[in-house]
Amino acid sequence: MPQFRYPAYRTEQVEGGKSLILFSAPATDISRWAGVPQRMRQESQENIGFQREKKNDRVREIASFLGDPRNVVQNPLLAAQQDADLVMFEAFDPNDRKNPFGHILIDSGALETLGMLELLELLASHIRQRLDTDQPILADEDRVAALTALLKEDYRHRLSEEDLEALDNDESEELEGGDSAGGDSDSDLGAALDPENTNMGEFYGEILARIQVLKRTRTDWTSDDFLGFDRDAILAYLLPVVLVDGQHRLRGAVEAASLTAEDPANLDMTLDFIADGASALEANSAVFEQQVRQLPVSLLMDPSPSEHVFQFVVVNQKATPLSAALLGTIVSTSLVSHEVDEIGQRLRDAKIKFDDSRAISYLTRNPSSPFCGLVQTGVNGDKSNLLQWTVLQGLVKIFRDLSGGRLYGLTNDHAKIWCDRFLSSSGYVSDGATLREKKELWGAPDGPWREVFIRFFTLVRDEFSDPDPVAANGWGDTKQSNLFNKVSLTILAADFFRLLHTSRRSLNSAEDVDEAFAEWITGQAGRKYYARSWEFGGQKKDADKVKKQLATLWSEYRENPSRLPSITSFRF
Repeated sequence: MPQFRYPAYRTEQVEGGKSLILFSAPATDISRWAGVPQRMRQESQENIGFQREKKNDRVREIASFLGDPRNVVQNPLLAAQQDADLVMFEAFDPNDRKNPFGHILIDSGALETLGMLELLELLASHIRQRLDTDQPILADEDRVAALTALLKEDYRHRLSEEDLEALDNDESEELEGGDSAGGDSDSDLGAALDPENTNMGEFYGEILARIQVLKRTRTDWTSDDFLGFDRDAILAYLLPVVLVDGQHRLRGAVEAASLTAEDPANLDMTLDFIADGASALEANSAVFEQQVRQLPVSLLMDPSPSEHVFQFVVVNQKATPLSAALLGTIVSTSLVSHEVDEIGQRLRDAKIKFDDSRAISYLTRNPSSPFCGLVQTGVNGDKSNLLQWTVLQGLVKIFRDLSGGRLYGLTNDHAKIWCDRFLSSSGYVSDGATLREKKELWGAPDGPWREVFIRFFTLVRDEFSDPDPVAANGWGDTKQSNLFNKVSLTILAADFFRLLHTSRRSLNSAEDVDEAFAEWITGQAGRKYYARSWEFGGQKKDADKVKKQLATLWSEYRENPSRLPSITSFRF
């Protein structure tokens, strides 16, 4: 089992605080014991990593920079324990706490020797420990069947006749018990998990399903990828150290060494190794190792995933900020609920919009939301026609903060007016004594606003849109739809709050939302309004002139829906 040992210096920034271990190590060593859990999609399923995806251009830039021995990168890689039993500081004098010198010991175990099934089982165990549930979680049999069919289609060239026969024979058999076994359906997964943990649970379910498919092949899987999961991505969660910041520097250093080793200027060195009895491969490897840089490392002695995400978010948001979508995705879905609670207030104190991220992420991922799967996440692979994260953030603000409910071109904030006049009498917040307390109850991440928001926009989708997403009034394509876009959705939200306060309605339940919606406008009227051809003449929908015109047209139509506005009114 590979074990690594480096001279190190231990420091604590405050007395009794968490230890930081400062040391340096060859980049090739670091790549063997430090994982980089990237946020990416694997076979259409988003994983739970928190690092941005690797940018090859950035790696090449850094490799070119580090190819010049005169260049130095001073800032250290930021890392943290991922397994406290495998990463330990050994002081020179254990009896002298004031002596900060010693060695850092890192044991990477036997991970390099394990097959894909063993790695997936370890990953399942790792994720299972983080899920806050005692209930059994079972692989979804339908998902197992779908992956089995995909395996036969995409990997047939790697399967023996025995593998194929085993898959055919096992498809109808009962799966054996245990957490990695099959169950009735994915409802088992939903019943076992807190709604806030859906992404973690879905990722866990994908792992369990692949374990079952691999078991059915009844053979060792020697390839480095399996149904969208590759070896490096799995190891990122299992290696003893996690890299919090500096993945491009690390990869660039390794690539720089490789390029230098291949330089004809080092041919004599290679020949010397061969003359001493080394094979050509051994000689090339020896030259490569000689060219690898020692990189400085700052290692935090804390194995908790919540601390890793906290450090990543703070480091990156205080330097080159993440996109709002990716920040929200990472903060909200890389951790389970009890882990989120550990760092929530600290993120708020660091001025990170943590609660906004959680609230919006719920709406983008929970099947009960009409925006589920239709909002950009900031992860590579997002479709350009999805609703932007910041647009949903603006819609949420109207309902959650009860502010910003203005029709374009006008000054009245109808959400605020409703809040000031009628929130106090809402049964949703009857436990609050003052208006301030009631607003806090209303706007909690999972507060009543969420039910009202989901119900209102579900009715908008069901009553106003066409099932065909590319129809003029389709739901889900911002480029094609007159309805599913920032301007129209904002107008509808603001106008609905106008209806609420003008009709003196205080909301007490989802049924009250239904009644108010029915009073507001009929579904048929809304569907006709958005189904016609609007021509923007090259102008953007959110141009001031367009927004004001659309707000005026909708406002007048809603007051008198017996007659549609002239189609020429929608030509800009």
